[in-house]
Amino acid sequence: MRHLMPLLLTGTLLACTSTAKQPAGPEGSWHIRHWQGQVALPATAELVLSDGQLRLYFGCNRLSSRFQTQATHLRLAPLVATKMACEPDLMAAEQQAGVLLAATTAYRRHGERLQLLDPQHQVLIEARQQR
Repeated sequence: MRHLMPLLLTGTLLACTSTAKQPAGPEGSWHIRHWQGQVALPATAELVLSDGQLRLYFGCNRLSSRFQTQATHLRLAPLVATKMACEPDLMAAEQQAGVLLAATTAYRRHGERLQLLDPQHQVLIEARQQR
């Protein structure tokens, strides 16, 4: 019995660690609602994070990047974007989104809400999950 006790304890510890609740990841399809406290325009702003790929679409150009997560840290590769001529307001929104994404280092997820955060954990972009 003395020889079985370490095995039982090891199995119990492994079972406890494997069931520990991990934070929900950023994966999903999101509608950008706000950035830096302001309402995001246009209303069609869509952010998709899936299989290590980030895609952002405002209705004209497409921005994309690869991403990695570790706990709640979020690392983005440099953004790539198409370069079509669009309405000036739309192009400005796309450019601002690119700046904010480049500054993103972490995320916070609360159910259907995703927040992208800067190094000081200030909210840069807030989005709601699309259904």
